[in-house]
Amino acid sequence: MVYIALEGLKGAGKTTAIEYVSAVLKQRRITPAILAPTRPMPDDVWWERAYAHFGSEDAFREALYAARSNYHASKINRHAPLILGDRSIITSLAIRWHQDADKERRIKHVRQSEYLIPMPDWVIQLDVSDEELLRRYHSRNRCYGTDEENLASIRQIRSNYCQLRHYLTTQSDKPQWQVLDCTHHSRDETGQQLADMVVHILASTQSTSSGCVEVGI
Repeated sequence: MVYIALEGLKGAGKTTAIEYVSAVLKQRRITPAILAPTRPMPDDVWWERAYAHFGSEDAFREALYAARSNYHASKINRHAPLILGDRSIITSLAIRWHQDADKERRIKHVRQSEYLIPMPDWVIQLDVSDEELLRRYHSRNRCYGTDEENLASIRQIRSNYCQLRHYLTTQSDKPQWQVLDCTHHSRDETGQQLADMVVHILASTQSTSSGCVEVGI
């Protein structure tokens, strides 16, 4: 089993790309399990009901996303040949990476909070220019939150991803990490590039491990 996570800023096209990749893989008789740790839990879960009252508090939001991560990781099919992540624990690290000077403490805190989700084997980061992201936010007319849809925040989180990527190269369980610039690509072009990358990763994994990689989920 191999775990490949798509990462990147909101609006980069991760969910659409995963849908495209999943369709391509199913044509090859590979059915991936989708792990989306930031998606809401069922409406009757306390954390989701409490969001209406405490959603403006940063500490609550961090705890909420940890609960979502653990919930979705507990539901994943452990026997799937491939897990595709629409975000991962990398997101939780990247969003607040600049807030804590002690990076080792930050990683330990996140991994203890999100104790059911492992570090991905591979991270494919979709990168889109500042101008294109802002255009997408405007044209989609969706509320991403004032703390994420402005230029300063876009640049801060992009910088966080870059710093985190370099920091993880010093860690024992570091993921392989590739950045894909899809600023000028259509959704289908981005999806096809990702599908090609995923197929290549699966092929190389099988050739080096007799077709089996244990991820630890």
